Amino acid sequence: MPSRSGTREPRVPSGFPGNLLPRLRRLFALFTVVAALTGLARVAMLEPPQPVLSVVAFIGLISWALAMDRVRPPWWLDLSVVAPMALLTVVALDWQAAYPIVHVVLFQRALDGGPRRTYGGAALILAVWVLVGATAAGDPVTFAHVGLVAGGMISTWLLRQVRIAAERAEQAGVRERRLLAASQQMAAAADRREVDEAVTQAAHDLTRQPAARCVLWEESGEQWVAVSSVGPARVDAVDKTRMPSDMVGRAAVGEPWVLSESEAAALQAGFGLEPRFKSFVFVPLPRPDGPQAVLALSCTEPPDRDLPDVLRRFVHEVSLAEDRTRLVEELAEREARLDSLLQGSIDIIAMLDDEATITFINRATTLVHGYRPEDLVGTNVFDLFHPDDRGRVLRAVMAQDLTQGVQVDHRMFDAAGELRQVETNVSRPAGNAGYILNVRDITDRRALEAEIVYQAHHDSLTGLANRRAFTERLDDALTRAARTGVPVGLIMLDLDDFKPVNDTHGHQAGDEVLVEIARRLAAGVRATDLAARMGGDEFAVILEDAGDADEVTALARRLDELLSAPLVLQRGVQCRVTASMGLASSRHGADADELLREADQHLYVSKRAKQAAVAAQDAPAATGGRPPL
Repeated sequence: MPSRSGTREPRVPSGFPGNLLPRLRRLFALFTVVAALTGLARVAMLEPPQPVLSVVAFIGLISWALAMDRVRPPWWLDLSVVAPMALLTVVALDWQAAYPIVHVVLFQRALDGGPRRTYGGAALILAVWVLVGATAAGDPVTFAHVGLVAGGMISTWLLRQVRIAAERAEQAGVRERRLLAASQQMAAAADRREVDEAVTQAAHDLTRQPAARCVLWEESGEQWVAVSSVGPARVDAVDKTRMPSDMVGRAAVGEPWVLSESEAAALQAGFGLEPRFKSFVFVPLPRPDGPQAVLALSCTEPPDRDLPDVLRRFVHEVSLAEDRTRLVEELAEREARLDSLLQGSIDIIAMLDDEATITFINRATTLVHGYRPEDLVGTNVFDLFHPDDRGRVLRAVMAQDLTQGVQVDHRMFDAAGELRQVETNVSRPAGNAGYILNVRDITDRRALEAEIVYQAHHDSLTGLANRRAFTERLDDALTRAARTGVPVGLIMLDLDDFKPVNDTHGHQAGDEVLVEIARRLAAGVRATDLAARMGGDEFAVILEDAGDADEVTALARRLDELLSAPLVLQRGVQCRVTASMGLASSRHGADADELLREADQHLYVSKRAKQAAVAAQDAPAATGGRPPL
């Protein structure tokens, strides 16, 4: 059957002492039938026979026995049915034969009536039975008759105690079912609010008073704030001064307490209310990590004595439910935080099964590589790798201890089919099936690294190797030459007519000249050679595997022809730039410094020779054809 809180009451365990009162009523209904049959047997033996009396007695007693089993007969039904049967028995037989039937009436009162109705009715019925029976039979009332009355009263008292014990057992069974139902409902609560609602509803049901009220109060500053309630209308917040003065202290102790009827009346009078509730039960709920909380049960009738013990067990169930809810909330918070970390990460995080099939992947794959996560689930991760890298990745994974993780750099296709450079960490936590991949796109980083390396070894204006790259390459070339015996050639260049270009056309034009000279140098050297800008208008060329000096001289002449060709600048300005060159060769085992020194010396000689030739050409014009002084 559904409980008042809307949940199905759980089945009572086998052997639980419930439903005793219905069993007792059936038992005494059977006793009534036996008494009726006994009386009928006595009536049937009368001389002369009494058929009408027999039928009336049979119908009356059987009807009353059925009523005992189905309903609780009022006192007038006892008298209207059983009393005439008893009187008929008295009249037709001896008055003592009605004693079993009188007991039936007494026992029924003990099963259904209150103490006044039970004991007063029993005394009245026994007294009338003795007096009427003795008077009708002409017998004097003796101590034996008094003993029969006393025995009837004692039997009535004993049966009433059995009834009280049965009612308490039945009430305990009902509360047990409600306590189990409350535990189930609180266990099913998804959050603290649902737990609070389940707690107030369950506490209200445990009072077994439909008109009662249950409010869950939480301490908040100088007030008690109602967070959940069941029953008649209530207020949302109450100042602490208007509640019982020891409420805070008792709440800290955690022991339920009951206000007497006078205390309850005084509390309601303090609120200006009519004393509608006869008692209040306060039940502290232990919350070590939160505000103090108290359940206030407003009872229309004084609570039974077992209620505090039931509420103590209930508090334990509430504590378990709140702990469970707190753990669920913490777990949900951790899962949300983990999901936020996973989905907010710029790294691609994926989970694979043992066949390397993707079972989970975060949203970073959309931001980084353009894939939708749902499109990749079920895909083999190796299908995303460059074919040339798959074997290398697999070998690295198979050769390492994956509990600590292994890192592999490789290429990976994005959604557009472009190759991206990635850094993948593969791990397999101990005891877990499958793999965890943390993929970081390093395409931009590698491009930046390559740019930095390029800038560190190349001239920013011309794109040729710079002095640093030249020095490193020359050292490497000389090392190889020492091993192979093939000399290294070196050409040092210095532009002759560069300064007039800067002075006449400006630095932008000078930069254009340098860029064009660099282009011609790069085009004129062999693929194995290196052209470098040493600074300003100075350049150099390293010739690896130069067979002899003639080969170096031949390259120098070709470069001279290329560099001396006229230049056309962007603004249409034409100019002509030549270069002086110094040649050197490492055929004698010279090191880098010696080679540079030799080339510089030859460059100096070449430049002085050019300057002298230019001066000789200009001298006749300056002296009118006469040699200079």
